[in-house]
Amino acid sequence: MLYAGRSEVGVRSSLLLVVSLGGLSGCFGLQNNISTDTGLLGDTSVAVPTSVDLTGKLYVIAPADLHLTQPAGLDTLFHDALKQNVLFYVGDESDETLGLQITLAAADGSQDPCQTVRTLPDADWNNPTFSAGPGELAVSFGGQAASLRHLTVTGTFDEFASTWRDGTLSTQVDARELAAALGGVDACELVANVGGACEACDDGAMQCITLEFSDVSAAQTNANFTPTPTCR
Repeated sequence: MLYAGRSEVGVRSSLLLVVSLGGLSGCFGLQNNISTDTGLLGDTSVAVPTSVDLTGKLYVIAPADLHLTQPAGLDTLFHDALKQNVLFYVGDESDETLGLQITLAAADGSQDPCQTVRTLPDADWNNPTFSAGPGELAVSFGGQAASLRHLTVTGTFDEFASTWRDGTLSTQVDARELAAALGGVDACELVANVGGACEACDDGAMQCITLEFSDVSAAQTNANFTPTPTCR
């Protein structure tokens, strides 16, 4: 959550808004994109840097916070298939990078010790915004193992590092790994039906699908995390 100083709004007969926020004043027509130095009132293009040390912080993305924008029309199918929360752990922080690790949560939201923890390439860190990847994550779609390849993630932390928001996530999945989860249906045919197309996988086969998500958000959790879990 972003905070600003004293806010005064006056409505005049000319239907203009006079806004004063922490010494920043101006006249604006009736509109929704009033810009301030804090990103309040709908414009979050300028975010407040966090002074919180991110090292050791754990964040969770729920499937409901992943909004599939490409391929268009497959959002419902994706959410029917992916049920597990995604966990992001900040292993270390420097002035310009974040060390991020990623894994999947168990059904109760805690870290699943039987899921591999992947380390992403050091994220570019321009407080409070980061950009990480590409990396890889093993997942399960409808109970069938699959991999998220060429995974990239971006986001902006709030002032108190309790959440990050306005994120994007992009990854590639192999349609051949999805066949069992889809009951034998060709995922490339599904993509073609909504105007998309499969593309080349790393092995050259035209069987891969790029998934792009927008408005990704994550919330800090107090759950325990270990980079080297023991599966029992």
